[in-house]
Amino acid sequence: MAHRITERIIRKYASALFEACNVEEYAHVESQLRELVELLNREPNLIEFIGSKTVGIAEKGELIQLISQKSGLTLKLTNLLKILAENRRIAGLSAILTHFSEYVAQFHKLLSVSVCSATEIGDDERANIESRFREIVHPLTATKFTVDSTLIGGVVVRSGDRVLDFSVKGQLDQLKKQMSLA
Repeated sequence: MAHRITERIIRKYASALFEACNVEEYAHVESQLRELVELLNREPNLIEFIGSKTVGIAEKGELIQLISQKSGLTLKLTNLLKILAENRRIAGLSAILTHFSEYVAQFHKLLSVSVCSATEIGDDERANIESRFREIVHPLTATKFTVDSTLIGGVVVRSGDRVLDFSVKGQLDQLKKQMSLA
């Protein structure tokens, strides 16, 4: 028998998966998650096996790896399955899909983007940036452009609590972090 899974826990898993994905990955991860849920619905023995407390973590991991390889799952989904298996919460995968899909839909409807650059961005470049965002994350509700000379070069893109840092300053900070870890 699997652990009882509360709505709060389901939402945390869905939110964590959503936050782990890049905007470009949302549709692909959602599609793979849907296919995975369909597979588990067709093969209820898989849910029973993965959710069992008598089956060892290593055996569950091997099965998940096999499913992942045969289905071509992303590493993020493979890791989610492993975590769900460890915590015996695999039965919540369908509800996780539902909430993940809601987060994706909400993101696309409420998108507001801030683009901060080291120097002023010209009108042509602004139009190009807005066009790229429409291609990737349509519909785009608003784009705000600001300047921060401390970035040295490049841009920082913000949407809600998601930040994509393509600035020279950000790259130097990352390099500094990596060097301190080495």
